[in-house]
Amino acid sequence: MPFIKRENYIVLKAYTFNLRTAEQSPIVNTYKVKPSGSCPADKTAMGFKTCLAWIKTQRQSLTIPMWTEMECKNFLTGDFFSVPSGNFTSVIYQEEDSLYGLEQGTHLMKILAPWACETNKPEVDFIFSKHILNHTPMDIVTGVLSFSDYVYAPNIFYRHRDSDNYKVKLNTPLVSMYPTSDLPLHVECYCDPAKYQLLHDTQVSTRPYFRGTGLKDSLNNRRNQ
Repeated sequence: MPFIKRENYIVLKAYTFNLRTAEQSPIVNTYKVKPSGSCPADKTAMGFKTCLAWIKTQRQSLTIPMWTEMECKNFLTGDFFSVPSGNFTSVIYQEEDSLYGLEQGTHLMKILAPWACETNKPEVDFIFSKHILNHTPMDIVTGVLSFSDYVYAPNIFYRHRDSDNYKVKLNTPLVSMYPTSDLPLHVECYCDPAKYQLLHDTQVSTRPYFRGTGLKDSLNNRRNQ
């Protein structure tokens, strides 16, 4: 029989255009993220540290930390978010959508993450959710994303209420990424502006259909398997 190479693990490769982000705020396995609170003196005490959900989260997820300070402010002022002067971070207001209804005084926003990601297992989806150590009021929307079919950006959606007024600190654990697989999970981060730009341009400029590009590509790929 010919030799068959089996990759019994998941590798997520994340590329950014910003050296500071790659060095100081990389995407990491969650076991590298340490809670800020002090450990109990009694090591046998029951608590969050020994919670099975936290232990599994550490082993089976990735963390996207916030790559800059950010202030979320009263939406009615028109100046609803701010970052340090000269920072590249963008937040986009999502137009009203009949499918995704929002309560009055609430708006759907999207933070454009400075990452483009690909994986050796494009068939594996990732569940995005608010990080368990994200203590900010940011109301992050849970969703499912696969880095396949020319989708590479791990952008972050959140609900912004008119009266919101809070700050997100640098390196706040923002989002957890859980693969829908029990394979070992690894992440590699690179400052590679050319690779980032290639993936970014492919995602935003390759539009072979009038609508539903990702869904139609996905269905077509499945039919051809």
